[in-house]
Amino acid sequence: RRSSDLGTENIKRRIIKLTDHLIASVRTLGLELQTPEEKQCRSGIVNFKVDEPQQVTEKLSRKGIVVSARANGVRVSPHFYNTEEEVDALIEEIEKIKN
Repeated sequence: RRSSDLGTENIKRRIIKLTDHLIASVRTLGLELQTPEEKQCRSGIVNFKVDEPQQVTEKLSRKGIVVSARANGVRVSPHFYNTEEEVDALIEEIEKIKN
């Protein structure tokens, strides 16, 4: 199924659902969000602070998780094709790296 078949509003809702899940998970880890939490101010990008963001993103890359180091944190850009399970896998890896 092509993304153009899904409709812009459906894609937007899906991305916000994924970012909601990601933001809630980041909060449970006790990490500082750098992304606005208000839905009217958000996009499909979530950024949160971590120590040594470049090293964190390199470790995640070795696990097949594609994120980037930006603004002293990790930038995650989930899209409609990502799953909650992928967000959970990211959070699990962040938790391992953090500890």
